[in-house]
Amino acid sequence: MPEFSLSCLANYFLGGSPCSGKSSVADALAARHGFQVYCCDDSLFKHMSAADPATQPAMAKAARLDWNGLFMRPVEEQVADEIAFYHEELPLLLDEIAALPPDRPILAEGNAWLPELLVPLGVVPQRLLYLIPTPAFQQAHYARRGFIQDILAQCSDPAVAFHNWMERDARFGAVVRSQAEILGLCVIQVDGSLTLDETVALVENAFNLG
Repeated sequence: MPEFSLSCLANYFLGGSPCSGKSSVADALAARHGFQVYCCDDSLFKHMSAADPATQPAMAKAARLDWNGLFMRPVEEQVADEIAFYHEELPLLLDEIAALPPDRPILAEGNAWLPELLVPLGVVPQRLLYLIPTPAFQQAHYARRGFIQDILAQCSDPAVAFHNWMERDARFGAVVRSQAEILGLCVIQVDGSLTLDETVALVENAFNLG
């Protein structure tokens, strides 16, 4: 892992696992507090397409896979590849954050902000927060997204692919939660019992935004 100056790091990081409401919370915080939001997903396909197989094997592998190849693999392999992907992508993400205008505080959101990656860089725990959905909440909200069916239609067994996808994300969420709790970071479980405004208030409190 290259060494990075803290000056290239965002002011706040909102991580977690998919379908936990990170983007919605980040947008609400931006509206209330003037953050400029950096979303990891916006650069995902650009980073994949430019991946060097010699130095970024996990990213290059992801770029080669179609949806069937991605989701019809063993779930354990999917989770391991996802974590390896984010390890390889971290320097690219930090470089993009460093290039943002310095006139407003930055809120960086996305699945890529693994606790085990950020804490060693010196990001203070009070600037890190993780949203983790329950498996039931995750599955219910994924099923409402129209693009999901388009992806599953390209798989040889859509039902198995969806099961593997949900299991991958649930296991990834468990890994993130475990890392965060070991490192003493704030984790909010998302189960649908709170409104968006209530969740945003919890994040504001954890970030001491007033």
